[in-house]
Amino acid sequence: MDEDLYRVLKEFPLQRVLVAGDLMLDRNVHGEIRGVCPEAPVPALHVRAEVCSPGGAANVAANVASMGGKAAVVGVVGKDRAAGSLRRELDALQIDTKGLVCDPSRPTTQKTKLLARNQQLIRLDSEVAHPVDEDTTQELWEQFKNLLFDHGLVVLSDYRKGVLSRELVGRILSFCNERHTPVVADVKPGNLDLYKDAFLVSLNAAEAAEVLGQGAGDVFDGEYLVEAVGRRLGTRVLVTAGKEGLFFRDPQEGFFSVKAQRIDLVEPTGAGDSVTAAVALALAAGAKCPQAIRIGNYAGAYAVSKPGLAQPTLMDLQNVLTTQIGEQLRENIRVKQVVINEHVQDIEKIVRMIINTYRGKRKVLVFGNGGSAADAMHFAGELVGRFQIERRGLPAINLSADSSILTAVGNDYGFEAIFERQVEALARQGDVLIGLSTSGNSENVVRAMRKGKELGVRTISLVGKDGGKLRKVCDVSITVPSNNTPRIQETHITIIHIICDLLDQALFQMEGGWPDEG
Repeated sequence: MDEDLYRVLKEFPLQRVLVAGDLMLDRNVHGEIRGVCPEAPVPALHVRAEVCSPGGAANVAANVASMGGKAAVVGVVGKDRAAGSLRRELDALQIDTKGLVCDPSRPTTQKTKLLARNQQLIRLDSEVAHPVDEDTTQELWEQFKNLLFDHGLVVLSDYRKGVLSRELVGRILSFCNERHTPVVADVKPGNLDLYKDAFLVSLNAAEAAEVLGQGAGDVFDGEYLVEAVGRRLGTRVLVTAGKEGLFFRDPQEGFFSVKAQRIDLVEPTGAGDSVTAAVALALAAGAKCPQAIRIGNYAGAYAVSKPGLAQPTLMDLQNVLTTQIGEQLRENIRVKQVVINEHVQDIEKIVRMIINTYRGKRKVLVFGNGGSAADAMHFAGELVGRFQIERRGLPAINLSADSSILTAVGNDYGFEAIFERQVEALARQGDVLIGLSTSGNSENVVRAMRKGKELGVRTISLVGKDGGKLRKVCDVSITVPSNNTPRIQETHITIIHIICDLLDQALFQMEGGWPDEG
């Protein structure tokens, strides 16, 4: 999966994204406080520096450019100094500004922060939020049409400052859908229903809660938020929820989420724009939505780890991804080290049990649900086929593989009886049952183990978390002490490989191995 993400990132420099919406200029005025004003009891700020940067929809475009893509903007500026500053900032980032439309009747939207030693004192907003007039709307539409043909994806960044009117949004979505150009819309609650025909709609958790009429005191439930907003719109919805992560719903493919990256939070400003830009670039590069959202998660993590509006570069994303891979590998090692410290004797006991089973001309039955079903299939395959040496096949049956039995038993007796019924039919005294469950609480697996005990079968389980019910009903159980399902499954596979290797040595490479058939 991570290799796929790297491949997507490598395609970023080839992508062209058209960003339309509410352009802003962010000004950060840095200084130090020198006493109190003589005119009023307020601090006097001695200005040392002023830093301007693109904000709003312009910040989405800046993120696209920073991550290696080509960006163009369509939006409105005034006839003022701020318009010139914004244009210079966009030009410096090599963002196409041909789509800027000047409306002398309104100021360029500007947010000015006064800061002393990076501590914000106050923010000054210069803006009007009423809709632009018909002539300006028509000019925006003409600029959008002219630019679209050179771009593979559109972002609509709606801060409700009057640029993205119902008429303009309707025209854009209709035009893009006719040409099969995806539109990613980053929206505010009041305008949400304008974007039902977008490819993907993004909003933050507070905005989603507002859409659904929830208050600040309500319990957070990201899955509920994205499902409810998704049902209302009937399109793909992404909810960004800060430290809780990202939550996504596709009408056809269902729910998907990613945990937030573990980083030191410096400032959350602009993180949503970084997520939107990264998701847009990834989709333009051909990524599936889950891949694009994972990349967006990395971009958002970078943005909040830096002060002010911070746009991650392509190298930053690659570094975050590398760091994440390293952390996963370290966690994998930590979990396996605990198993080494606590369960070496249990692995030896399992190997002896299976050796005695095979020497007694009996068999192994192995099973599990979901990902554990695949691990069970792998285990049986290594026994019947071979692990590392050429030797005779070892009798093993995977109870997770026969679709006819699975559907027949599930239909007639219920899902929980699928393995139990097969154990009843196939297991005999002296056999070994091996059940895999990451939670240890799968009723399907637990009932099968109990049936095995009734039949006098030896029982073994590989589980995770605290071992659950399964740990208590088996002769031998190895619990992987983690709540992370991938880490549990990776460790189960390692244990399986160790068991197979030891069986090969004991039965086929050492004196007193597999008995002659006689």
